[in-house]
Amino acid sequence: MSLAQGRDGFLWLATGDGLLRYDGDRFERIEAEGTPGEHTQPGVLLATRNGDIWTNFGSSGHFGVYRGGSLRALKAPAPYPGVRQMVEGSDGAVWIVTASYDAELLRFHQGSWRKFDARDGLPLENVNNIQISRDGAVWIATRSMVVRMAPASERFEALQEARSAWLSQDPAGRVWATDRYGSRPISAPDGGSPGAPASAVPGTGDSLRDAPVFDREGNLWIATSYRGLRYVGTPGDPDRPGQEVESFSVGDGLSSSVVHQILPDREGNLWMATEGGLDVFRPAALVREPTLDWPARFGDRLLRASDGSVYIGQARAIHRVGPGQAPAAILQDVLEPQSLCEAGDGALWIVLEATIIVWAEGAIRETIARPDIGTTHNFVFDCAFDNQEAFWMSASGSGVHRYADGQWTRPWSPATTLSPFPRQWSGHPKGGWSSRPANDWSGSSQGLNE
Repeated sequence: MSLAQGRDGFLWLATGDGLLRYDGDRFERIEAEGTPGEHTQPGVLLATRNGDIWTNFGSSGHFGVYRGGSLRALKAPAPYPGVRQMVEGSDGAVWIVTASYDAELLRFHQGSWRKFDARDGLPLENVNNIQISRDGAVWIATRSMVVRMAPASERFEALQEARSAWLSQDPAGRVWATDRYGSRPISAPDGGSPGAPASAVPGTGDSLRDAPVFDREGNLWIATSYRGLRYVGTPGDPDRPGQEVESFSVGDGLSSSVVHQILPDREGNLWMATEGGLDVFRPAALVREPTLDWPARFGDRLLRASDGSVYIGQARAIHRVGPGQAPAAILQDVLEPQSLCEAGDGALWIVLEATIIVWAEGAIRETIARPDIGTTHNFVFDCAFDNQEAFWMSASGSGVHRYADGQWTRPWSPATTLSPFPRQWSGHPKGGWSSRPANDWSGSSQGLNE
């Protein structure tokens, strides 16, 4: 099975049952024009930038191009029943890797065909795959080496030894070589020399089946025979000394552990053609954050601050997550924070079991003793500031407390029947339930207090 996504968003599949087009709801079989049964057994697929869909027909050895609602055969200089890959160059030329035992390429450009073989610098051995870099250079990985044809050249030159490597290209435009020992960049983003040889990023494993693929986030996905799908997290990120490596197989939901091809679509999904069918990985709305690994006993405390950051209170630390940033611990060795709230000046107030810490400008500005130490059921469910910048907290078994000008008061004692737990302040821009300026409301299961 081979996959491609057209410019119009349709997904194309070359299968044993013919050429199929998928619109997200149903599959439609596309037949070639001409004598019925003449052009069948579609092979690899290519979606070009102008909207054409290319394939090859194993039955006739011809190539087919779908354009304007019709699939028509396109004759080559000779029948080619076996094709390994097709790609489009920066100039619109279509490059075709044939299944010849000796490296052989076809180029179709502006209506003309050109063949490349050993006379043009290609080695006499099998080709794994081809990549076109951003500068227009053509890269070929064979059984034992990588060769390159420079822009405006008509001859390939040996670049480096690489046994059974496969080529891919990351979002920055660097060409990568992947073999059983790992993956490494072999070009600069512009396709030129990368300078000093880069060390291989491990995690590849053996039994590679097809060219690895980078997704839009820079993660590398690797198709294998019998070992499913491998994932190497952002191998090109210099700020990450170690990469996350995962494997997916039948036990994880794949239809087969034999993966033929991986296709990233323009929505960010990953489609896999396997021995058992068609699978799709969709971007997760929720992802695991490995640094937040010590959750609070009654759940993490969360606060969205006015500067767009999010504060997270865990069992042993307070973390800040700036917009587009990773979590960073701002306070360590704090025990089970109960509530977080923000003052009008941007200071973070952190309610602990016996104290309240005021954190501002990267340091602890003040530590305030709680007024209800020693009472039972005094877990603080929420806190807030009123429009006079007084601090309020609702403690489950000790009532509602207010802190202003360095003094604590208790406007409301705990209830004596039903639920004694006033839980949350909301509604007022500064926190609390407020019907009009300077009036605050406190709610519990027994009613509403002003």
